[in-house]
Amino acid sequence: MEEEIRAQLVANQEALAEQQLSWEEKLQRAREEAIASTKEEKNSKQKDPHLVNMNEDNMLAGVVFFYLDKGDTLVGRADAQPKPKITLNGISILKQHAVITYKKDDDIRIKPATAGAKIKVNGLIISEEVKMEHNDRILFGCTNHLYVYKNPIHPTLPPGVPAEIDWEFAQKEIAKHSGLTANLATENLSRDQHVLQEQILELLPMVAEANAISDELDRKISFELALISREVLDEPDEKSGPVQAMVLVKNLVTDNMWLWERGKFMNRKFLIQEMYQKYLDGEDHSLPQEEDPFWEPVTDIIVGTGNLFMTHLAYGLDFDDKISITDYKGQEVGFLYIHLTPCAANGKILTEEETFVDDPSNMVGKQLRFKVVVKRVELNLNRYPNGLRVKYKMFTEPTFTETENVIGTIPEFRHTKIFLIDEVLKSHLDYFEHGFVVFMVIGVQTDNNVSPAKANMTTKELRQLQKPPVTGQRRRMSVVGGLNEAPPGKQNDLFILRKKMKRLEQKERRLKELCEEWSARPEQDQQFEAFFREVYTFAYSKGTKVAGSNPNRRKSQLRRLSTIADEDSDGDDDSMSSHKKTNFCNIL
Repeated sequence: MEEEIRAQLVANQEALAEQQLSWEEKLQRAREEAIASTKEEKNSKQKDPHLVNMNEDNMLAGVVFFYLDKGDTLVGRADAQPKPKITLNGISILKQHAVITYKKDDDIRIKPATAGAKIKVNGLIISEEVKMEHNDRILFGCTNHLYVYKNPIHPTLPPGVPAEIDWEFAQKEIAKHSGLTANLATENLSRDQHVLQEQILELLPMVAEANAISDELDRKISFELALISREVLDEPDEKSGPVQAMVLVKNLVTDNMWLWERGKFMNRKFLIQEMYQKYLDGEDHSLPQEEDPFWEPVTDIIVGTGNLFMTHLAYGLDFDDKISITDYKGQEVGFLYIHLTPCAANGKILTEEETFVDDPSNMVGKQLRFKVVVKRVELNLNRYPNGLRVKYKMFTEPTFTETENVIGTIPEFRHTKIFLIDEVLKSHLDYFEHGFVVFMVIGVQTDNNVSPAKANMTTKELRQLQKPPVTGQRRRMSVVGGLNEAPPGKQNDLFILRKKMKRLEQKERRLKELCEEWSARPEQDQQFEAFFREVYTFAYSKGTKVAGSNPNRRKSQLRRLSTIADEDSDGDDDSMSSHKKTNFCNIL
């Protein structure tokens, strides 16, 4: 009893002495302890491989360190058994998420601990063991747990990797490997490109989080970022550039899709987070259909788009062929057959002899009338039994033109519309040379195409039915509306040149036939003036200009022809010599 009293007295004296220390002394002691701890951590940073966190807020970046021990290091949730050394929490983090294996100082590897665990290394999803390199970017789950791997023992940087890695660099990398074609890593971006980059980097983690919540709540809804040309939007965002970042929403059971503009998705994502928080708190998170942030009434959807370049119109030529239809991923889904041709007021198709010009500048100031015929569409998809229609906006029109909705395996639209340009301007020629018309194939969607097999599957199982990009490869995402198509110079110049070549070959054959016909005539019938008039009429008739529109060249040819004619008129008869006829044909 006496010993207990003595121990209590000693403890009281120590507590009293502690209380008597000045505030400055306590502060000094705390500083010394912090310095010692910092030195110890600094020593560890300099000699031990580790993971350090990244954050959008620089004040919160570089404050969490996980040092790696030799052998296996388990990454997962705190409620896992056995408890992982590196514990993480949040959406899409599994109990046993990843295993980091420290084999040698220069051989540290990472792999998923459970099938389906989401791990990205340098923006790429991994499904098997991967060796880590100094400054590799590691993402666990969907959004929040982003780390840089540091190996001070072997600090050799892979080619193209900067010495300092920040949040923005990692997000741009993830965006690129998600299939986005925007040139996010390029310096000197234009204003429109900068706005698009900001939208993409803002939406990507939100889309990933929305998908993770959909999986957790088993809502059978998928979200995906899509780049949409303002050319295909009825009401484009005036603050955005030629391309807008939108979110494609897909029902994984019915395959119905919707396009949400950025503001709408952000509002829905906020409501989705509220619903998920109620789920975590054990509260009833069900809502009426009209208030459910995952629900959207069925609307029609853009199946794909195709671009028709207008270069041929500048030469008065027609286009009668198919154009490729591609979806928002850049995958070809079918063909649209179109005929665009110059025509008369009554719609009668004019011949090339009546319309062709070899120099588009000759069209300036003239009237141009042409018609568009949408024939049919052939799709690789069979999920629009309620019909398809085609929608487009000609550059001369303020509003869109739509065909009728047609039902069938290969819908025949038989749509015709005539367009008129009262006076062709240089701006029209510039559009013909560089512009294009976007044709949208619109599909009619319903809620009736529910597959019983899909209805009984979970959201994660339904995602497995989708076709994800191959691991380690970057898939290409197209801009809906075709802004990333190959320039018209490589597609239409060949078309124009072939047309010109065909006409020139025909003209050459006819000129040779004329020369042969006149050579075969009796000498008394070989009248130069008659021969000259026939050749000249053919060579320079409307739509068949062989020599071009250069007036100086034409005058030179006429002078040379006149010289031959004058020389021949000095002869004893009216016929041309064989040598002079040869010279005449060579000039032509």
